[in-house]
Amino acid sequence: MSSAFKAIPGFAPNHAPTYDVPRRKKHQTIPHSVPTRKAVNGDYIRVSQPLSADLMMRLETDPRVLRISPFPVKVECVVRDRYGVVGRKYHHPEIGIMMVDGAVVYMDVLPRNIERERPGIARKTEAVRQACWENWGVPYAIHTELGLHINPQWGNIQTLWRHIWADDLKALMAVRRVIDELGGARSTIGEVRRRADLPSPVWRTDGHDIRLDDVDRSFSALMQLHVRGRIRLDLSRPFSDNTVVGLRPAFSNIISQLKGAA
Repeated sequence: MSSAFKAIPGFAPNHAPTYDVPRRKKHQTIPHSVPTRKAVNGDYIRVSQPLSADLMMRLETDPRVLRISPFPVKVECVVRDRYGVVGRKYHHPEIGIMMVDGAVVYMDVLPRNIERERPGIARKTEAVRQACWENWGVPYAIHTELGLHINPQWGNIQTLWRHIWADDLKALMAVRRVIDELGGARSTIGEVRRRADLPSPVWRTDGHDIRLDDVDRSFSALMQLHVRGRIRLDLSRPFSDNTVVGLRPAFSNIISQLKGAA
């Protein structure tokens, strides 16, 4: 990135969103508060609409995404018509992300029918894209439901999302131990679950112990390891016992070093 670019805004520990989503937006959309472990600060992000919450699910479960910033910057855009520059407007991209390699992207979510039907959207998008690049060297993107809801990938992302919030260190350690023992050999979700052989959790109340047989601790641990970037699961097919469990390069190197030292 050129030294001519300004410092990239939105990722300081004390970052405050440049726009506050109101609790109610009459005749428009339904705001959501989305839990996250990747926010630059705080443990939830307030977004403007359900489609933005869907984008958050994708970002939260993507191991390549390191940090998420709500309304990271106020962008001053040049407004043009066919005769030239007619003024300036301001825009607040809803989401900024920082990848594990340090790359940053600003983005918005827009329903496809609005993107297609409203005049001026294409010109505004280009103006924001140009301003983000000229000021900070940051790409700008717009996502629609056509990209967010691609199946079976979207169904798998929803599954990942449901399992990433469980705190079960013993299950994580057991599943990682199985993966270590396999030493990088080809394996599947079903094989790892069988080898881990984790008991179902027990819900204890006064005088009653209830075995929660529908809670699959090994499966949850595998979902979390994927989200943390330790393993790779194929999102292009629905998750099943036949889904291949692959190692991420860094994790694979660690296992190789441990085997070499043994």
